[in-house]
Amino acid sequence: MKKVFIYAYLAQNLGDDLMVRILCERYPHIKFKIYATKEYRKIFRDIPNLKICSWEDRKAKIWDSFWKRVRNTENGYWKMLIKLSDGVVHVGGSSFTQHYDNFEELVQADEKLRNLSKKLYVLGVNFGPYSDENYYKRYSRLFAKYDGVTFRDQFSYNLFSCLKNVRWAPDIAFNYPVKRGKYKEKKQILFSVIELERRNGKYALNQWCEAYERFIAKMAEVAMEQGYQVMFVGFCEMQGDMDAIENIKGRICEKKRKDIQVYCYTGDLEACMRLFEESEKIVGTRFHSIILGWLFQKKVLPIVYDDKTRNLLEDNKYRTFLEFENLALADPREMFNKMESLPQTELQILVQEAERQFWAVDKFLGKSREKEGAADGNTIN
Repeated sequence: MKKVFIYAYLAQNLGDDLMVRILCERYPHIKFKIYATKEYRKIFRDIPNLKICSWEDRKAKIWDSFWKRVRNTENGYWKMLIKLSDGVVHVGGSSFTQHYDNFEELVQADEKLRNLSKKLYVLGVNFGPYSDENYYKRYSRLFAKYDGVTFRDQFSYNLFSCLKNVRWAPDIAFNYPVKRGKYKEKKQILFSVIELERRNGKYALNQWCEAYERFIAKMAEVAMEQGYQVMFVGFCEMQGDMDAIENIKGRICEKKRKDIQVYCYTGDLEACMRLFEESEKIVGTRFHSIILGWLFQKKVLPIVYDDKTRNLLEDNKYRTFLEFENLALADPREMFNKMESLPQTELQILVQEAERQFWAVDKFLGKSREKEGAADGNTIN
């Protein structure tokens, strides 16, 4: 049995956790390991082929101390886990965004991962945004050394299409096996939001905070006026989703505010999937909230805050959305009424094409007999 290390952002973010689940469930015959907090033993307790190793464990601390003493190296246990694995699969989303003008440390970290790994595959990522041509050139040379790279948007693929080991396919999340009909749809609208006030880095998203929160609050009020239950869902508490929800609620009149429901993802994926299925409409800022809304065949209004969302919509010719710079002038009532779902035929194509995310890893790990026998198991019911 091959042993594979999963390199991922693990901070109880629904989108990233979902990708790890999909990967493990696709290859039940493979023994996976991740490096995360002890909390993930509870979050992923139902994944039998996944072992959670944690820097909080006594074993990790002993090995870290040993390698520090013998080789004067940091993170010795993490490095050991990678070296002892047959390969590494990096599932990452926005893993290659240039957040800083000085990007040397970030590139070196990815170079180190490549050097430590016997084989290295990257799935479900987008490249950029970036502002320095040298950043792109460094990663172009680095990606050429990977065993397989699958982007989730055509824009990113086009940047590296000259590399033979690069492909693109719709996002990994389209491989999530949605089974509709488990929960009854309500007259409910679900809002997925992000925190902007503290996003004052290279791309200064905080400049749109006021317009964004005001628009979401007004749209929630419009929905309540039309008899909808309003549900706010935080995808990642660590990234401030719950702070954003509280700020937006504070902009809604007190009489309506008390009827708003709030849920924050802390590892219970099924509970979140239920909220999506029970909702009629989705206002999605989080990237994967848009995809989940489509998968559950809901009417979705994407709020674009990043190139990754813009590229997703362009790849699928989805025209009903709002950019941050348009929020101040947008009419919440008009946008509420314009919301639409992705046509089922287009969704079916996306689900089928998303299988290609695993083109290289399938060759490395071998598609399990169980998976081969259920090649159409990801159909939309």
